[in-house]
Amino acid sequence: MAITNSTQIRLPTHIKPEHYDVFIKPDLKDFVFSGTVSILVDVTQTSEEICLHSLELEVTDVTLAAVSGEALPAPASMTSSPDFDFLHLRWAAPLPAGKYLLGMKFAGKLTDQMAGLYRSEYKSASGEKRYLAVTQFEATDARRAFPCWDEPSFKATFSVTVDVPADLVALSNMPVTGEKPSSTDGRKVVAFDRSPRMSTYLLALFVGEAEYVEDVTRAGVPVRVYTPIGLKDQGLFGLQVARDALDFFAEFFSTPYPLPKLDLIAVPDFAAGAMENWGLVTFREIYLLCHEQRTSARARQELAYVVCHELAHMWFGNLVTMDWWTHLWLNEGFATYVGWLAVDKLFPEWDIWTQFMFTEQGEAMSMDALQSSHPVEVPVTTTAQINQIFDPISYSKGATLIRMLATHMGPQEFQTGLSHYIKKFTYQNTETNDLWEAMSTAVSGLDLTSMMNDWIRITGYPVVTVTPGEAGALTVQQDLYLASGAASGCASLWTIPLLTTSLNAPGPLQQPQLYAKGPVLAEKTQPLTGTAAPPMKLNRDGIGFYRVNYHPTLVAGLISAIAENPTTAFAHGDLVNLVKDFFALAASGHSSIKHFLDLLQALRGASVGFAWEAIAATLGALRSLWFEQSPEVVGHLNRFAAGLFGPHSEAAIWDTGVSTAAKDHIANCLRSTFVANACRAGHEWTVAEAQRRFSSLVNATPEAAANSNPEVQAAILETGVRLGGLPEWEQTLAFFQREQVPDLKVRALFALGQSVDPVAMDKNFELIFSGSVRLQDVFHLMRSLSYNPVTRRRTWDFVRNNWAKFYEMFSPSGFLLGRIVSNSCESLSTLKDAEEVKSFFDGIDKKQYATIDSNVKLAVEEITNNAKCIERIAGDLNAWLAAQ
Repeated sequence: MAITNSTQIRLPTHIKPEHYDVFIKPDLKDFVFSGTVSILVDVTQTSEEICLHSLELEVTDVTLAAVSGEALPAPASMTSSPDFDFLHLRWAAPLPAGKYLLGMKFAGKLTDQMAGLYRSEYKSASGEKRYLAVTQFEATDARRAFPCWDEPSFKATFSVTVDVPADLVALSNMPVTGEKPSSTDGRKVVAFDRSPRMSTYLLALFVGEAEYVEDVTRAGVPVRVYTPIGLKDQGLFGLQVARDALDFFAEFFSTPYPLPKLDLIAVPDFAAGAMENWGLVTFREIYLLCHEQRTSARARQELAYVVCHELAHMWFGNLVTMDWWTHLWLNEGFATYVGWLAVDKLFPEWDIWTQFMFTEQGEAMSMDALQSSHPVEVPVTTTAQINQIFDPISYSKGATLIRMLATHMGPQEFQTGLSHYIKKFTYQNTETNDLWEAMSTAVSGLDLTSMMNDWIRITGYPVVTVTPGEAGALTVQQDLYLASGAASGCASLWTIPLLTTSLNAPGPLQQPQLYAKGPVLAEKTQPLTGTAAPPMKLNRDGIGFYRVNYHPTLVAGLISAIAENPTTAFAHGDLVNLVKDFFALAASGHSSIKHFLDLLQALRGASVGFAWEAIAATLGALRSLWFEQSPEVVGHLNRFAAGLFGPHSEAAIWDTGVSTAAKDHIANCLRSTFVANACRAGHEWTVAEAQRRFSSLVNATPEAAANSNPEVQAAILETGVRLGGLPEWEQTLAFFQREQVPDLKVRALFALGQSVDPVAMDKNFELIFSGSVRLQDVFHLMRSLSYNPVTRRRTWDFVRNNWAKFYEMFSPSGFLLGRIVSNSCESLSTLKDAEEVKSFFDGIDKKQYATIDSNVKLAVEEITNNAKCIERIAGDLNAWLAAQ
């Protein structure tokens, strides 16, 4: 096949597929696959060629026939444009407009790189090595499995047939319509029903061993959760969540689930967390398998959220799909928001929206405070660019802005607008303005397009500075917030909702005000009118995507009120908001680190729910910054942290098994936070207790381990390895290798990376390329090694010295390589580090750099900001700690 150059990034739109008949025969012994595809195409104008996508496939026997029955000669030429994965088919004469059947054979390799149609290795109950085949097509990898129009706007219907070993399960998006023996002995041919119109990235296939548990929704839709053989009981919780979430979304969107079945399946090797393939949703095992006694409350909650997120896509993304990846946030931002919404409806006692603030919103605000960030709606053209926007901006910032919009529209108006959007664009593709126009029909007096487009199309977010005047008057001013410090010359203005709250106000906002009735900052500076009584707090429940910088006198009033009555002064969500803002503003030089530390001191010993998670995250970040700074200051910080978390750790329950009772969920989540942070800070009693329990945990039988509280096991493993030697590391490695509960397996892997024993540290780096840690899980070990202050620099050196191998292993799986790059270096803290990281990546191959350029720029800026932050806050930090 010849290679040609092309400057056309997108496929031509005058030829569109309408239906695919796809036949695939995977070979799980020789790791290859072959197949045929017949595509009904509509040629809307005379065409010189047919151009579609194909990547790493051998394409042969191309045929073309008019639907009327006239067969055309074979194409005169078949060439490729490798930069764009294009396959060009040209005939001797131009093709007249009309409908044609395009047929071809194809063959490819069944790799282990978690992209396209790939193989995944697992072991049977007897320990025998076996393989399964599964697909991951988003964003641009359907073209690795069969030639196709691999862009989201080219929706078509699909009929899939597979030839597979007779003893294996075959699944696809639609139900099985027929099964018969194959012409090859020991195999069978399985045919699936025709799908609705959908994008290629949503097509899915699974071939392997599996068993299932099943239920049915109120509407009669059968729901199955498929698991590895012997683990189907671990699928029961995910099944319950999936069934209830499907019912919730059908009612919330006022649109029934459009497919005749829903399957969810756990896959041993999977690059993403999960994938919303229509009717066949694929998951990492940790996000679908849940042991009734041994899975932690945090992991159980994460599983529930991931299931809800993926099922939200059945409507937002699958039924209505973004036109191009520039509008990815329409898929992911909405699925993130309504995923959290569904969890809140299914488990209202979990206090989900307080957690949203220090997870989704916190992650988005951290990234979007960097000049290397990007708008929510960002133009992308290449596969490398597309893969890099599956990030906290598209997901978490998008979700936070939608939450802000939903609050100010009102819940009923918001739901009505979404329902209208879904119904209007069913089976179609949309852009952002289509959403605003549909939502505007549900509420009058709001110009949603002008209000929201600034938030969507401008990089970054504002900081609102509050200044007191005479007679209690307040003035507010908006400026661009940057983690690097005060921004200058920024002319951007946002329309900012300023919901306020005051001392002893009721809890989270139950009935949101209409946007037009709340105070709004739409100018650079303006007086704040109609505010609550002092001490007043802006951004009630942290709903707005901005930070608030209070004048020192206002800060003093807030902290004084909290210190006087920390449990009731403000709602937990408002406390999370204050903790996160005070720390970020101190790090960027907008305020003093003393304000942050005074706030934490005021909350000492208080029962403030998930506000403790925000305290743990921010104080942990501060301690991490000081990993190479004054040991005296590190000691002071550790003692301060031990004083905060230690008493809670001592009061925690260590011995009982996990309680899934509704009232215990928050306590279970916080138990792990208190114990882990007390151990890391060196709290004497907690460390001794963790070390005492280490041996019995790592050597326990599964039955005995089920009686141990899973909330404290991560801290026990981590502390045992960190303060032990090579024997403790080896015991934890054995625990990791035999463990079948995914949550515990990941925790054990992270614990291994915390060793400071010289031999064990060497073995950790050997593990990365050993093959004994799955590619999808290497990230967890790398993250631990970067978190460990003793191995942090060595981790970056290891990536730099083994870059070619990392690229070879992880580049096909898209974002995994970028995550490894980020985690290997972003916690370094000198300007020299920033220069070295930039210099190294500037020197690699340009094609390689294109796959991770966004990650590199963000990491270099993070390192630079770390260095400046240390210099900025060191004096006040030292003075405050010394005075305690």
